[in-house]
Amino acid sequence: AGLTITSAQRAPAAQELYFVGAHPATFAYERGDAGLRKERSMNTDLALKYVSGAWRAQAALFANRVRDYIYGYFDGTTTDLLDEDGNVEETLSNLQFTQADARLRGGEVEFAWQPREGLQARLWGDTVRAQLTSGSQAGEWLPRIAPSRLGLDLGWRHARWAAQLAVTRVLPQRRVSPFDLRDGQSEQPTAGYTRVDAQAVWRLADWPVTLTLQGRNLTNEDMRVHTSYLKNLAPPAGRSLLVGVRAAL
Repeated sequence: AGLTITSAQRAPAAQELYFVGAHPATFAYERGDAGLRKERSMNTDLALKYVSGAWRAQAALFANRVRDYIYGYFDGTTTDLLDEDGNVEETLSNLQFTQADARLRGGEVEFAWQPREGLQARLWGDTVRAQLTSGSQAGEWLPRIAPSRLGLDLGWRHARWAAQLAVTRVLPQRRVSPFDLRDGQSEQPTAGYTRVDAQAVWRLADWPVTLTLQGRNLTNEDMRVHTSYLKNLAPPAGRSLLVGVRAAL
């Protein structure tokens, strides 16, 4: 068992301070704030761990209080991008960087059976809550916070080959920010989904060659990642298969 209490500071990033312009990765017009101050946080972590042979179990809880937490939000305004003739080529929502006090709380848990060979299993989960605690938006949820997750990993390991099946259940995220206004609409909830991935690895005898077969999103789920700025425009890829060969010389 362990209890850790830490105090930390983080200086604003250059982008948070000075960037002004269109950002293709977020499909937004970002605006920094040169007046941002350092973040100051007080962090408390309580951890429990148990190990016995191939068995492993651990759980952790955390509570972080951050003064002047820096985050970006869509303020409801837009910026027109003009072409060389002065015509409106595109209109982007403005993403403004700002800061306020915040509280982040959460936890994670894991139970695992992991011998060197044979059947392996891992059951895990994590969750986080993040709210503002000062300013006009005190009590509101921060935008784009990861939803809770549960996962089950099953595997088999032998001398030259291994296989794994991973099932991850991402729960719906309904704790959304009413002040994060993009395209005239506040942040919207995202539905939960179940992702299934698999992998098999085989090392050839007497050859420094490894063959890999991966299957991603095998159930072809329509997944909307709540932390993504582009979740409504560009969800993760559907079902895909990858074959790989690696040789060591």
